[in-house]
Amino acid sequence: MQPTPAATSTTFDHAPALDGLRGLAVAAVVVYHFRSDLLPGGFVGVDVFFVLSGFLLSALLVREVETTGRLDLGRFFIRRLRRLLPATLLLLLAVAVYALVWANETELDRLREHSIGALTYTTNWLFIADGTTYTDVVLGASPLRHMWSLAIEEQFYIVLALLVAALAAMSRNEPGAMRRRLGYGSLVLAGFSASWMLVLEVSNTDTSRMYFGSDTRVQAMLLGVAVGALWGDRLLGHDRGALVAPVTAGATAIAALSLLAMFSVFAAEDARFMFRGGFTVVAIAAAVAIVGALTFVPVERVLSLTPLTSLGEISYGVYLWHWPVLIVLDEDRLGISGWALTGAQVGISLAVATVSYAVIEQPIRRGAIGRSVGRVGVLAAPVGAVAVAAAVVFATVPSDDGGGDVVPDDVVAQTADDPALADPSLLQVAVLGDSVMHTLIGGRLESALTSVPWNQEQSSFDRSAIAVTTIARPACSFLPGEVAFENPGGAYETADLSAPCRDWRGDLAAAVSREVPAAITLVMPTNDLEDRQIDGTIVAFGTPEWEDLLFDWMGEVTGIAQAGGSTVVLLAPPPRIDPNWSQAEGVREARVAEIFDVFSQANPGVEFIDLGSFVGSDTETRYDGLHYTTEGAASVAAWLAPQLDAIANA
Repeated sequence: MQPTPAATSTTFDHAPALDGLRGLAVAAVVVYHFRSDLLPGGFVGVDVFFVLSGFLLSALLVREVETTGRLDLGRFFIRRLRRLLPATLLLLLAVAVYALVWANETELDRLREHSIGALTYTTNWLFIADGTTYTDVVLGASPLRHMWSLAIEEQFYIVLALLVAALAAMSRNEPGAMRRRLGYGSLVLAGFSASWMLVLEVSNTDTSRMYFGSDTRVQAMLLGVAVGALWGDRLLGHDRGALVAPVTAGATAIAALSLLAMFSVFAAEDARFMFRGGFTVVAIAAAVAIVGALTFVPVERVLSLTPLTSLGEISYGVYLWHWPVLIVLDEDRLGISGWALTGAQVGISLAVATVSYAVIEQPIRRGAIGRSVGRVGVLAAPVGAVAVAAAVVFATVPSDDGGGDVVPDDVVAQTADDPALADPSLLQVAVLGDSVMHTLIGGRLESALTSVPWNQEQSSFDRSAIAVTTIARPACSFLPGEVAFENPGGAYETADLSAPCRDWRGDLAAAVSREVPAAITLVMPTNDLEDRQIDGTIVAFGTPEWEDLLFDWMGEVTGIAQAGGSTVVLLAPPPRIDPNWSQAEGVREARVAEIFDVFSQANPGVEFIDLGSFVGSDTETRYDGLHYTTEGAASVAAWLAPQLDAIANA
């Protein structure tokens, strides 16, 4: 491909209006995360970033090819590393410090995985694979939860650069061919991406799969690529007004910005209409807004105001830092609440982003390392990445006091022919619950999502007196609908946790109907203390509708157990330490204890034990404020055993 006469530089003049658009986008995301009640659809700012990235990158790549006749891939990837990696490494070092100072034992595994995912820009697929919403329910939101969007962008950068290089080779001696092929091809691919999201949505695919998937979200960047490839030169050059008539440019720009504002105010992250074309409409509006910002002078002047452009210049750092600041520097750690807390968190985010921009990002982006150490500077990125990875691994190695004795890797799960289950001299107890019940009977968790199989040898009870049949289902939530997890800003995310429950009804029926049946069915749910989403509607904890769900479930458990002559013992959990809920510590558990007490009094053959009266807020019993240490489980079992024996012999 021969350089075109119009192309005399591989770069464009700075466009302040685009910085202003970035500033608006990051402001929307920050408001959404900090106070989603004010801007429930502010997450669309991420889509504006996607479109902007695709637009600018494609315009620059096309300009380079048309100026030089080829794309220098090595130079491209070095520029991207200089732009993105330094601030990310600094953030991950901060996360390593957090892991050493504050993180609990169960959280360490997740922090390590998410840090490596952030370092390799694979976070979004990791979230899809590992059930991130569930880990948020159990452990609280990850300080690296927001890195999914940067992973999608980096994956896209790599594919786009390779595609442009291939198109440049194919389009030699065909002026304008590469630009047209890239532009129109991107439009077609954007249509495929949008259609694929729609197919997944009508197939009732989990919203997190569609929200985090590169294949479904790439439509926004592809629309930006199409605009940048086809019109980037004119929009970013000196004849931008010739592309669109002023009246048309003004009308479409104002309409597009108004549409983005409406989505920011009225949309919701899990709203089904967003996956049925909503995200596509947002991407189109963002693309039109870019054109308007560069062709309609009044809009360009507004977006070029200093407060917006200044925020836009540090938008990458603001996005990187605001979420971990929100998660880590919370009310407990800062000692303030309400608007004072929000103001402090926003101020800290802006301050850290500004320092990062001035001291780390810009100097490195301008080649400070290369000027200091010469060609050896090319090793800075891999050496820095390896060093940070090592720091994260070191910081997230669990201590020896997180859960007691180590269970051998080759341990096998309890089987139906366990001899203890056929011994009539033992008190037979079936336990029903989730990961907390699993640890209460002596089970171990490798992480928030992985449990070690349980058998009698691990039992926290005296095995000469009690045999346990485990129907504990880690990661399970028994109530109807989906768990609805409320993020710190107030927005909800949902997860279907019914699959880990497997056939608990059949297993419970089998436990109470065998030759030596379970005389006691010990029940303690904890994941079910969350809010629920049923048919798209949030059913908040403590409402009459939520309590009806719990009463109905207890009735079902009681019916199955009593059909085999088993006495149901409802075990109210103790206060969770540092819960993710808006209520104060212990409020939900206290309400559940009241419900259990009322149900037991109204139903013969049902007993109630308040475990909270024994455990309280003891931090030694539960290593993460929720799951039991080996010693803690043994102390609870010793306290429970005589009570269960008395109930069985009553």
